[in-house]
Amino acid sequence: MTDFLTFRRGKELLEYPHSSTVLEGNAFLPQTAFIPISYGGKKVPEPLVLRGEFVKEGQMIARGSGIGAVNAYSSIPGIVYDFVGFDLPDGRTIHSVAVKLEGSFDILGKPAANYSWKNSAPSELLHAIDFAGVLNTASTTGEALAYQLRSAIKSGGKSVCINLFDKDPSCGLDAILFDTFYNEVAEGIGIAAKILNASTVVCIHKFGKNDKAKLEKISEACGNAAVEFIKASPCYPFIRNSIPKKNADSLWLDISTALQTYEAVRTNNPITASYVLISGKAVNEPKVLKARIGTPIGNLIEECGGFKSNPEHIILNGLMCGFSIDNLDIPVTKNLKSIHICGKETVKHYSPSECINCGLCFNSCPLYLEPKKIVKAIESGNLNDEIIKQISLCKKCSCCSSCCPARIPLSAIIAETREQLKRERGI
Repeated sequence: MTDFLTFRRGKELLEYPHSSTVLEGNAFLPQTAFIPISYGGKKVPEPLVLRGEFVKEGQMIARGSGIGAVNAYSSIPGIVYDFVGFDLPDGRTIHSVAVKLEGSFDILGKPAANYSWKNSAPSELLHAIDFAGVLNTASTTGEALAYQLRSAIKSGGKSVCINLFDKDPSCGLDAILFDTFYNEVAEGIGIAAKILNASTVVCIHKFGKNDKAKLEKISEACGNAAVEFIKASPCYPFIRNSIPKKNADSLWLDISTALQTYEAVRTNNPITASYVLISGKAVNEPKVLKARIGTPIGNLIEECGGFKSNPEHIILNGLMCGFSIDNLDIPVTKNLKSIHICGKETVKHYSPSECINCGLCFNSCPLYLEPKKIVKAIESGNLNDEIIKQISLCKKCSCCSSCCPARIPLSAIIAETREQLKRERGI
């Protein structure tokens, strides 16, 4: 099935493949898990385990190092046999602890606790989220949710905002999760609202009248907070510019984060698995699987029947905003949402050429930034204050790259520079 995406500015029309996928359940257990302890951070944490050491499921193997980092827990029981790094195309490195499966599970397959969060103090809820290592995947910085909650409390933030859709529509995971777990997602939003003592909860959605009951669950879960439902823009990116400005001090969540918040608080267990969508023209059976953190993505593709045809690209986290990889051993991380295996019929080969000064990148940018000017400054090394401000404002929606007739990867260049500035200058 093919879907079409219209840009908010410039009105460019983008065609992308969309497959109907449902949640299958738990993925097969990996015989070897490469459990991430750092994802492109400036400082790599010291592992708390040694080679040859036996680790239990849910045992802490590394403590979060740096602002906004999360603790890492073993997703399987077994023997630590190595420490492995995976280099990504954007220059980041996933540092991992390699564990060979051995022994019995302490959490998986056992009756889960069912703590009543409504009767718990906000401090207890915050501690549970911190202990579990919940990562806020709505944030481009990939920070710990507990860190963001504490920051919001210190700054006096009293509002929670959530996108009830996929920011990258080609990803599709969040829509499936909300359709399947809308009760749990609603309670996850309610937990965040209770911790902040939120006065308002803003839900940006794309639902119709038939989905009213799902939205009412959010109102019920949020207690005394005033819940506001705002219809998303029909054009990409779906969040209107006025909403972030109006809610600049709000805590922003997505569906995946709300669901993990609920699971962490309800069970009081660390996060050891993530939901991942596997789809694309070159995979036999598209599925959504709940995979152990550290599972090689090649294992998930194999569980989906393997490749239907030779893949042209394997893209993580959406066709619009994701990135391509060439290593099937790269592990499932807490911020992995989707794996797209693209066939020849999906991918058109282009070679970047010189900018033709058409202005489409500027006309398509929803924030009225100047992608051509930014990239030219990056290439010349002239990063003045104005350029750095524009780089920091970029939301990585990839509208500029998608419409560029010269096929210049504008968004990727800007995003890579932003990560570099963050590592070097803390910007």
